[in-house]
Amino acid sequence: KQLFPNVFYKAVSAYWKVAAGPFTYEVRPAGATPESAPAIRVTGRLDAGKAYTVAAVGPRDSLEGVLFRDDMSPSAPGKAKLRFLDAATDLPPVDIALAGGRVLSSNVDFPEPTGYAQLATGNYRLEVRRSGGDAHPGSAPRTGGRKSGHAGARG
Repeated sequence: KQLFPNVFYKAVSAYWKVAAGPFTYEVRPAGATPESAPAIRVTGRLDAGKAYTVAAVGPRDSLEGVLFRDDMSPSAPGKAKLRFLDAATDLPPVDIALAGGRVLSSNVDFPEPTGYAQLATGNYRLEVRRSGGDAHPGSAPRTGGRKSGHAGARG
C-alpha cells in the first residue's frame, strides 16, 4: 500500500497513522512498480501511540534506511527541541556545536540520531566538528553534507 507518493530528496512528509506491531517500509523511485526492488527496506516493530521517522540516508547508489522513535512531548516554555542525524556514511564521528560556541551533541556517528537538546527559541548557526576537536572534518567523497549549517528553533 502506497502511503507517501512523491516524497522528494530532502523532503519531509507528514506523520501518518499506522498500526502498532511488525512494520515494513520500502522506498522506490517515483514511477516504479510495487513489484520492483526497493531502494531501501526498513523493518521493525512499532509501539502503539508512538511517533517514528524513517529516513533514507547515504549516497544514492547505496542508500540505507533507518528507523527511529520521535519524542512528541512538548518542549519547555520558551525552548525548542532538536536532534541530529549524521547521514554522511563515510565520515568519522562528529560533534555538532553552536558556531564558535558550545557543543550540543558529541560523537555523532552514522546511523544513530542524537538525543534531544533544548535551546531557547531563535536562529542559530551550527558547526560540524571532528569529534573531540575544533577542526571541521575534511572533505570526503560523496558526503553531500556541509561543514556548517543553520537551524531555527521554535517551541
